[in-house]
Amino acid sequence: MAPTQPGLHEELGSEYRSAGKPQEAEAEFQRELEIDPFNALARYKLGVLAIERGDGTRAKELIEAALKQKPVLRHSDYNLGRAECFGAG
Repeated sequence: MAPTQPGLHEELGSEYRSAGKPQEAEAEFQRELEIDPFNALARYKLGVLAIERGDGTRAKELIEAALKQKPVLRHSDYNLGRAECFGAG
């Protein structure tokens, strides 16, 4: 009913990720950022998905960008460390 409502696609992405559907989750997080480019949580969650896909460089960029917008994000230090393990640097 409100496909451009801020926050909607970030929540859908989270549900898809919980259901084990990473491609759908990524698409929803991307859509959220098209609607609201300042949604730090959607950007952060995209970074976590990039870690899970083994793309440490992209993960680090996304997580660091999210942290510039919102300096306190749950488990951010842990996930930045994981990104480093996958070759970011």
